[in-house]
Amino acid sequence: MNITIDKMKRDAIDGVVTSVYWSASLEEGGYTGYTNGIKSFARGPSSPTLIPFDKLTEIEVIGWLGINDLITDALNADIAEQKTPKTIFGKPWSR
Repeated sequence: MNITIDKMKRDAIDGVVTSVYWSASLEEGGYTGYTNGIKSFARGPSSPTLIPFDKLTEIEVIGWLGINDLITDALNADIAEQKTPKTIFGKPWSR
């Protein structure tokens, strides 16, 4: 699975990241499953020490997402739909 951080939203004053926009893809046998999402964060008193925004790494932020089996299942379902589509797009006059 390939996970990418597309963009992050942060507080302009203290740099605390409040949202992470991400995408994930999985390739299998010439097919690619794709999904994306947004995860929001709120810094509370039990939050770990703040890492300055310019010191964050993509690997660190991906770890915040807690990507789990539900995402993998969604990607596999997308690939299965591509292999055996239940619906087909098109127009009869433009074949």
